[in-house]
Amino acid sequence: MSLSSEKLSDIGEALLVEQIIRSLPRCGDPGECPGDDAAVVYTESGSTLLFCIDTLVEGVHFRLDISSFFDVGWKAVAVNFSDIAAMGGYPSKAVLSVSAPGNTDVAAVGELVKGASECASRYQAAVVGGDTGEAPLLVVTVAALGSMPPKTRPVLRTGARPGDRVVVTGCLGAAQLGLEAALAGKNKEDAFVMAHRRPTPRIKEGTTAASRRAASMIDVSDGLVLDASRLAAASGVSIALDLSTLPLALNPSQKTSHGPRESSELYRLALRAALLGGDDYELLFTIPEQDLDRLFEAWSEELAPLSVIGTVDTGSGVRLQPVDLVPEDLETGGWQHFYGTFTARSPHSTGID
Repeated sequence: MSLSSEKLSDIGEALLVEQIIRSLPRCGDPGECPGDDAAVVYTESGSTLLFCIDTLVEGVHFRLDISSFFDVGWKAVAVNFSDIAAMGGYPSKAVLSVSAPGNTDVAAVGELVKGASECASRYQAAVVGGDTGEAPLLVVTVAALGSMPPKTRPVLRTGARPGDRVVVTGCLGAAQLGLEAALAGKNKEDAFVMAHRRPTPRIKEGTTAASRRAASMIDVSDGLVLDASRLAAASGVSIALDLSTLPLALNPSQKTSHGPRESSELYRLALRAALLGGDDYELLFTIPEQDLDRLFEAWSEELAPLSVIGTVDTGSGVRLQPVDLVPEDLETGGWQHFYGTFTARSPHSTGID
């Protein structure tokens, strides 16, 4: 099946991905089909491998006046490891491709590789090779290989069922607030700015969720609303998010806070960042309500905090409640390539009700 002749800016990333998937050969096992955070490969020996790839482009995914070359290398590995975490697996190897202008300092590229290597080693993985090339700006691509723990199947985006509870790790909005702070000239070592510069993939959180019957999962890379809508669309369900329970990033010393503060400008900004901002790389997953207690019992103190933030229902799209907490200007947000932003009323979006 050939792709359409429209421009990428006409259809956006979501519809482009749909067209690409339809053009690929039909898959066998559902876990091997494209459309999840990582591709699944079942080996003849019986092990389950996870394979993913991601690209960071200067001016789109990072700015060198905010992020160092070390940061860019770290982030390039971290976002791939987050995709593996979102399947319930753990990373093992990565390869790194760096394309840059010819006048780039050699030492800067060395710092980038160092950042990538240090991120990988933090999660008992390794950068084992790669490629270099010339480009008009800095472009970094990482492909990562991971595995599923024994007797554990990958957690796909398609497993959410009505009645499931919606759970998220950590806090939401820190990276977006950090980016805004950095653009406003705030110290680049600020905790929120560092959340944007060097995200933390939730590896142990993902394997724990998978071992405790998480039904579907995705990492929050493009904003909670957009990524929740992707999860809902893949599973053929609707998701209702309770805004009063979102773990918001409110200040560096207290990175999570619950409860409505509708009169507070800080709360309004934090809520908007949580709903529409990107680069958090927290895990969003659904789990049958009867398995919640076992999940919390297995959740150790070394893991990022867990918050139950909604429910799965029949229908489609994402509902935000209570309505008095929904930002009045919530029309666009989240990142979708070629559009620049996710538009809630776009004909190619899964929608906000």
